[in-house]
Parts: sequence; C-alpha cells; structure tokens
Amino acid sequence: MSEEPVGTDETQDEAAEKAAREAEHRAEHEREDAEHEALLSGGLRGLWRNQAALDHYVKDSNLFILVVTLVFLPILLLTPFEATADWPSWVDTLLNVIRWGFWVIFLIDYAARFYFAPDKSDWWRGDIDDFVIVVGLPICNIWAQAYAPILLGLVFLWDVREHANRILKRHSLGLALLIIGGSVGIISTLVYYVERTAEGANITSMRDSLWWSAATITTIGYGDRSPTTTPGRLLGVVLMLIGIGVFGLVAAELASVFVKAEQKTEFDDLKREFLEMNQAMEVAQGEMMKQQLKELHASLEEEEGKQLRAEMDTLHEHLERIEALLRQQKGEGPVPSSAP
Repeated sequence: MSEEPVGTDETQDEAAEKAAREAEHRAEHEREDAEHEALLSGGLRGLWRNQAALDHYVKDSNLFILVVTLVFLPILLLTPFEATADWPSWVDTLLNVIRWGFWVIFLIDYAARFYFAPDKSDWWRGDIDDFVIVVGLPICNIWAQAYAPILLGLVFLWDVREHANRILKRHSLGLALLIIGGSVGIISTLVYYVERTAEGANITSMRDSLWWSAATITTIGYGDRSPTTTPGRLLGVVLMLIGIGVFGLVAAELASVFVKAEQKTEFDDLKREFLEMNQAMEVAQGEMMKQQLKELHASLEEEEGKQLRAEMDTLHEHLERIEALLRQQKGEGPVPSSAP
C-alpha cells in the first residue's frame, strides 16, 4: 500500500483552505453587491428609515471619514494660533476655505446617516458627538478664539475612536499603527509650535517634542519633558487618550496573533499525529485484510475439496451402476437390485 508524505497532504490542505477562503470572499462581495443593487433599486424613498442602508453606508464610509478627520484635526488645532502666526494672509484664507470644505463633508455624512436611520431620536442620542461637530465647526470657523477649537478637537478624537474601532475589526494592526504614527507626528508638531517660545518650556526642539510624544502615547511618561502651556497640556491629554485606546487594541491584536500561531502549531501537530495514526491504521487494516483473505481462501479450498469429493463419490456410484447394467445385458452378472 502506497503512503503519501505528510508535507504533501499539508500543502494540498493549505491550497484547499486558501481556495475556500477566496470563494467565501467572492460570495461575500457578490452578496454585498446584490444588497447594494436591491437598496438602490428602491430609490430615495426605499432608503428612508432603512437599517440595511445605514449599515452599508457606515461600513463603506468609515475609512473615508476616518482619514478626513485625521487630516482635518491638525488644521482645526492650529486655529487659535493663527492670530499670532507670522505666515502670509493667503495661508489664513486657504485654511479657512479648507475648514469650511471639511465642514461640508461632515454635514453631508451626518445628513446621510440621519436619513437612513430607522429611529431618528435614538440615533441622534447615540451619535451626539457628530451633532456637536456639525454645529461646533461653524462656530469655530467664525469665532476662533480661546480654546474652543481644541475642545472641539477632543470631540473629534472621540469620533476617531469610534470609526477606528469599526475599521480595526477588519484591518486591525496595520491601521492601529498608522493611527499611532499619525498622531505622534501631528501632535508633536503642534506641541513644538506652542511650546517653543513659552517661558520656562522644556520642549524647545522637534526632537524633544517627538521624544515626549513617544513617551506619552505609550502611557510611560518619563517626565523629563512635559508641556507647560495650556494648549500643550490639552494636546497631551489628546495623545494620552489615543495611547490608551489604540495601544490596547494593538496589544489585543498582538496577543491574538500569538494565540493563533500557537493554536496553528498545535493544530499542525494534531494533524500530523492524526495522519500518522491514519497511515498506521491503514497498514494494520491491510495486514488484517490479507490475513482474512488467506483464511477465507483456505476455507474455500476446504469447502471446495469436500464438494469435489462428494461429487466424485456420486460419479463413482453412477459408473458402478452403469457397469453393472452393461454386464447384465451381456449376461455376465445379476441385474442390479435398485436403479438410481
């Protein structure tokens, strides 16, 4: 009996699993496309108060809104410092246009989700942070004084956390690292900008700001560098919240990677043992079948021998009767007493 190596079976199994996953993904995409077509075929009236439409829209727009928010957040946080900045006036005009453009994007997104939501009041209460953003952005654009934009930035951060949580379920570790890197780069730049000329500041270079950001977002906090101005400390709070939220997700994802790797190793070991046992059982079954065939052959030979001997005895008796009849016809002997 031929035995295939275990490695060949594993390679074939991995190829089969990959093909099954690809088929499952294709079926999922086809199902989503069919649902999208079914939703769009109903027109705007069919999308009103439609939970399926809301779920599809949120799933499709999450990544876009997250990227838009991360791009817009540093522009918003720069608002209180524009009055003291020494850049040309056209830069202020450009930033103002950008802020209003982003507000239009957030307004359209909010209106779309409100339109799809089946229960408007429940949805509004559960999505109050987006309402604050839509209402607060025009206020910050018109009245960009004190720290209103920074407070609104905290609301944006909460919104980023919600979008990131949804996306991390699908994109996980890569997106989390992107958020961490982007947050460190943006906030360290802003902290350097507000701290570099402050009296008694100890963050006076970009290198110091990056070191402080790395220590803060990892929740370590060495304490050798820290912001002394109120805007810098508010930015520090933002970075702390990002670190608490995202690093927890990163740790969970890494733990899940190690657990999956360990489970895969255990599964491979069990699979190898199973294949070896299966091959051993096949060999044992083959030997058992050979022994059974030998016994059956011997039994058949014995039965066939008995039948052959019985047939030979019967034939011999018939021949004797025939000889007796022939002798009787020739007058050589008595007639047999009985005939078969």
